[in-house]
Amino acid sequence: ITENYAFHEEHTEGIPLKLQSSVEPRPYQQEAWRKFAHSGSATSGLVVLPCGAGKSLVGIGAICRVGRPAIVVCPSSVSVEQWKDQFLQYTVPKSDNLTIDDLIFRCTSKSKDRFRASTCIVLTTYAMLTVSRSPEQLGKKNPIAWVTARRFGLLVFDEVHQLPAQTFQKCISRIPAKCVLGLTATLLREDNKCKTLSALIGPKLFEATWWDLYKGNYVAQAVCRTILCETHQSFIREYSRPDTPAAMRIALAATNPVKIQKCVKLARYHLQRGDKVLVFSDSLHALKIAQAHLHAPMIIGTTSHDERMRILFEFQFSQSCGIVLLSRVGDTSINLPAASVLIQISSQGGSRRQEMQRIGRLLRPKQDGSKVQFYSLVSRWTHEEKFASKRRNFLVQQGYSCELESVEASHDGDLPFSSEKDVLDMLARLITKWRVISLEEFLERKQLLVTESEQHCDEDWLCADADGISVRQGLLKDLSTDADLIFA
Repeated sequence: ITENYAFHEEHTEGIPLKLQSSVEPRPYQQEAWRKFAHSGSATSGLVVLPCGAGKSLVGIGAICRVGRPAIVVCPSSVSVEQWKDQFLQYTVPKSDNLTIDDLIFRCTSKSKDRFRASTCIVLTTYAMLTVSRSPEQLGKKNPIAWVTARRFGLLVFDEVHQLPAQTFQKCISRIPAKCVLGLTATLLREDNKCKTLSALIGPKLFEATWWDLYKGNYVAQAVCRTILCETHQSFIREYSRPDTPAAMRIALAATNPVKIQKCVKLARYHLQRGDKVLVFSDSLHALKIAQAHLHAPMIIGTTSHDERMRILFEFQFSQSCGIVLLSRVGDTSINLPAASVLIQISSQGGSRRQEMQRIGRLLRPKQDGSKVQFYSLVSRWTHEEKFASKRRNFLVQQGYSCELESVEASHDGDLPFSSEKDVLDMLARLITKWRVISLEEFLERKQLLVTESEQHCDEDWLCADADGISVRQGLLKDLSTDADLIFA
């Protein structure tokens, strides 16, 4: 990587790719290009733009300006597909004998295009560049071996805030490039490691805030609401027990029945209005409970690539799909301009970055100029209140309109968990599935019950018969993706 890359001094022929004449970049995009490359020289560094502000066009325009072979590293295979779509939308080959497919090579675990002599743009993922491979896997026919053996003029990192993670830093060393451009909407990490990006890539070249772009009518106006949901007494009782593991407390707060009620009520209201609704939750269990009552498609880590693309396409273009539920896999690099409402059931603690990313799913301006709605559901009297306050204060600092309201349990028969029995049944299932202890501890405590001949036990899960005990064996990486398990 060179601090200043004089691409105009290259003696080789440039790539046969240019922006379409119909493309009309916005003033801030032009300014970002000017800060990155002018007078035939490009400077490695970072460009920070809110979600929906057109970061992809900034990256594509930078590639066309430099005019040298380039590689774009994305967070996911879905993001790779969306970058390919952006190239199709904004660029055109300089030769009538070429197509965009002739110039672009997608290299992901789901899609490996055919090598062509004309290939000059590579789209890949962080995971493809960082996964460990044996010498046999790195043979000449392996696409990653081909990619890492090439010399690129420009390396573009999408969602560059992911780069400080130790494994992702390998990307810098594995790709021989003369200049690096980092793109992100949220130059934030709760561990403050984004400060290392200036050493890894370069300084911040350009930044525009949501407020700057809102004043120019380039992004939608967002109304953010934090809704404090009353936590059911039985859930609070279990939450407050001294021996309740921290992970179990997180699960109890996330699956608070009043939260699920409010989520379903909000979703139904906005669907009747014709809005497109996204439901986010870091808790897979809470997400699955909501899905059971909303009867909507869901995207989580185990959802196949083809299924993800199908769901996203139908949500964007079909009137029959008005709502999609997503885990944290939807936090970044999902382009859904049709979305106008987002309901957040649970989040990653006090993560400001995640809050900004999720709001960013809504910020593309709407044709009718309408506002977008962001709802964050929070369980009262739990750790979620503290984290929600931190996130809300940050949004206010960024210029967002933030409202606060409270909601109590509803006994409306049309809503889930309107009866005490439904609530207690769900709590019993939670305790049965997620109170994880060792088999030795289970047998020891069960023997104590038998010895003392107790007729009543508050911990009903200890009274299970031997047939009710299942021993799971396997790799931790497989068990850790099981939505029915919490490790404490």
